[in-house]
Amino acid sequence: MKKLLYNMAAVIGLALGFGCAGVDSDINHDRLQYPYLATPERTRQINEGVHKLLAGMTQEHVRQIMGEPDEKNYMYSDYGNVEDRMPDGYVWVYVIQRERPYGSFIQRREKSVKLRFDLKRILSSIERTDF
Repeated sequence: MKKLLYNMAAVIGLALGFGCAGVDSDINHDRLQYPYLATPERTRQINEGVHKLLAGMTQEHVRQIMGEPDEKNYMYSDYGNVEDRMPDGYVWVYVIQRERPYGSFIQRREKSVKLRFDLKRILSSIERTDF
Protein backbone atom coordinates (compact mmCIF):
# COMPACT_ATOMS: atom_id res chain seq x y z
CA MET A 1 0.00 0.00 0.00
CA LYS A 2 2.83 2.39 0.86
CA LYS A 3 4.49 1.66 -2.46
CA LEU A 4 1.25 2.36 -4.35
CA LEU A 5 0.80 5.69 -2.54
CA TYR A 6 4.46 6.55 -3.16
CA ASN A 7 4.12 5.79 -6.87
CA MET A 8 0.91 7.82 -7.14
CA ALA A 9 2.57 10.76 -5.38
CA ALA A 10 5.57 10.50 -7.71
CA VAL A 11 3.39 10.57 -10.84
CA ILE A 12 1.42 13.55 -9.55
CA GLY A 13 4.62 15.32 -8.53
CA LEU A 14 6.14 14.77 -11.94
CA ALA A 15 2.98 16.00 -13.60
CA LEU A 16 3.10 19.19 -11.57
CA GLY A 17 6.83 19.61 -12.14
CA PHE A 18 6.84 19.03 -15.88
CA GLY A 19 3.83 21.18 -16.66
CA CYS A 20 1.98 20.53 -19.87
CA ALA A 21 3.14 22.52 -22.83
CA GLY A 22 0.64 22.61 -25.62
CA VAL A 23 -2.43 21.85 -23.54
CA ASP A 24 -4.82 23.97 -21.48
CA SER A 25 -3.50 26.89 -19.52
CA ASP A 26 -6.53 27.03 -17.22
CA ILE A 27 -5.15 24.37 -14.89
CA ASN A 28 -4.86 25.63 -11.32
CA HIS A 29 -3.28 23.46 -8.74
CA ASP A 30 -4.10 23.66 -5.06
CA ARG A 31 -4.82 27.27 -4.13
CA LEU A 32 -6.55 26.66 -0.80
CA GLN A 33 -5.31 27.89 2.55
CA TYR A 34 -5.07 25.31 5.32
CA PRO A 35 -6.86 24.13 7.25
CA TYR A 36 -9.67 24.62 4.72
CA LEU A 37 -13.39 24.40 5.42
CA ALA A 38 -15.90 25.42 2.76
CA THR A 39 -18.59 27.90 3.72
CA PRO A 40 -22.03 26.44 4.52
CA GLU A 41 -23.30 27.81 1.17
CA ARG A 42 -20.43 26.21 -0.77
CA THR A 43 -20.90 22.92 1.09
CA ARG A 44 -24.59 22.91 0.21
CA GLN A 45 -23.83 23.72 -3.46
CA ILE A 46 -21.39 20.80 -3.68
CA ASN A 47 -23.58 18.30 -1.80
CA GLU A 48 -26.73 19.16 -3.76
CA GLY A 49 -24.97 19.57 -7.10
CA VAL A 50 -23.19 16.23 -7.09
CA HIS A 51 -26.55 14.43 -7.14
CA LYS A 52 -27.48 16.24 -10.36
CA LEU A 53 -24.36 15.19 -12.26
CA LEU A 54 -24.41 12.49 -14.91
CA ALA A 55 -21.62 10.90 -16.91
CA GLY A 56 -21.60 12.45 -20.36
CA MET A 57 -22.13 16.05 -19.22
CA THR A 58 -19.81 18.74 -20.55
CA GLN A 59 -17.49 20.72 -18.29
CA GLU A 60 -19.60 23.82 -18.90
CA HIS A 61 -22.77 22.03 -17.78
CA VAL A 62 -20.98 20.77 -14.68
CA ARG A 63 -19.73 24.29 -13.94
CA GLN A 64 -23.29 25.62 -14.15
CA ILE A 65 -24.40 23.09 -11.53
CA MET A 66 -21.37 22.96 -9.24
CA GLY A 67 -19.70 26.33 -9.70
CA GLU A 68 -15.99 26.78 -10.28
CA PRO A 69 -13.85 23.89 -8.94
CA ASP A 70 -11.33 24.46 -6.18
CA GLU A 71 -8.67 22.61 -8.17
CA LYS A 72 -8.21 21.72 -11.83
CA ASN A 73 -5.54 19.18 -12.68
CA TYR A 74 -4.45 17.01 -15.56
CA MET A 75 -5.11 13.28 -15.40
CA TYR A 76 -2.47 10.76 -16.53
CA SER A 77 -2.96 7.04 -16.97
CA ASP A 78 0.72 6.17 -16.66
CA TYR A 79 4.22 7.54 -16.13
CA GLY A 80 4.99 7.55 -19.87
CA ASN A 81 2.19 10.01 -20.48
CA VAL A 82 3.59 12.29 -17.78
CA GLU A 83 7.04 12.22 -19.37
CA ASP A 84 5.53 12.96 -22.78
CA ARG A 85 3.32 15.69 -21.29
CA MET A 86 0.27 13.97 -22.75
CA PRO A 87 -2.64 14.06 -20.31
CA ASP A 88 -5.52 11.61 -20.68
CA GLY A 89 -8.05 14.05 -19.31
CA TYR A 90 -8.80 16.44 -16.51
CA VAL A 91 -9.72 16.23 -12.83
CA TRP A 92 -11.80 18.87 -11.10
CA VAL A 93 -11.87 18.84 -7.30
CA TYR A 94 -14.55 20.42 -5.13
CA VAL A 95 -13.26 20.53 -1.56
CA ILE A 96 -15.54 20.66 1.46
CA GLN A 97 -12.83 20.08 4.06
CA ARG A 98 -9.08 19.51 3.98
CA GLU A 99 -6.76 19.95 6.95
CA ARG A 100 -3.46 19.96 5.09
CA PRO A 101 -2.18 19.99 1.51
CA TYR A 102 -0.25 16.69 1.40
CA GLY A 103 -0.83 13.03 2.16
CA SER A 104 -3.66 10.61 1.47
CA PHE A 105 -7.23 11.86 1.73
CA ILE A 106 -7.35 10.21 5.16
CA GLN A 107 -4.17 11.95 6.32
CA ARG A 108 -5.52 15.24 4.98
CA ARG A 109 -8.92 14.52 6.60
CA GLU A 110 -10.47 15.41 3.28
CA LYS A 111 -14.09 15.56 2.22
CA SER A 112 -14.34 16.31 -1.47
CA VAL A 113 -15.86 15.50 -4.82
CA LYS A 114 -13.49 14.59 -7.67
CA LEU A 115 -14.78 14.72 -11.21
CA ARG A 116 -12.87 13.18 -14.09
CA PHE A 117 -13.26 14.37 -17.67
CA ASP A 118 -11.89 12.93 -20.89
CA LEU A 119 -9.90 15.02 -23.37
CA LYS A 120 -13.15 16.11 -25.02
CA ARG A 121 -14.15 17.62 -21.63
CA ILE A 122 -16.94 15.11 -21.07
CA LEU A 123 -17.60 13.93 -17.51
CA SER A 124 -16.53 10.31 -17.17
CA SER A 125 -16.57 9.62 -13.41
CA ILE A 126 -17.65 11.06 -10.08
CA GLU A 127 -15.90 10.19 -6.81
CA ARG A 128 -16.75 11.35 -3.30
CA THR A 129 -14.12 11.11 -0.59
CA ASP A 130 -15.18 11.28 3.03
CA PHE A 131 -12.53 10.46 5.61
